[in-house]
Amino acid sequence: MQANDRQNAAQLRASAHATLLASLREHHGELLTGEALYSTLGFTSADAFHKARKRGQVHVGIFSMPNRRGNFAITREVVDWICRLRFENSSVPEEELPIE
Repeated sequence: MQANDRQNAAQLRASAHATLLASLREHHGELLTGEALYSTLGFTSADAFHKARKRGQVHVGIFSMPNRRGNFAITREVVDWICRLRFENSSVPEEELPIE
């Protein structure tokens, strides 16, 4: 990959990250919990999320808070993980990916 291609790929990653982070923060704030958390991580139900968590298959920091019910994750950490997966495991070259 040439220097210009690497720069374009880095800009694409940064743009995708910023767009997703802004959208999630606008709708859910700095912390994700409940349906917003499990659906953002790609789970179809809370039960599927809890089973995956027990098996050690949730690879973002999940935590509880005193006097609060449920599980929480920091929005930025979830976005970091999603973008890392997207750009490290993609079968489509980054320069061919559309960003809206």
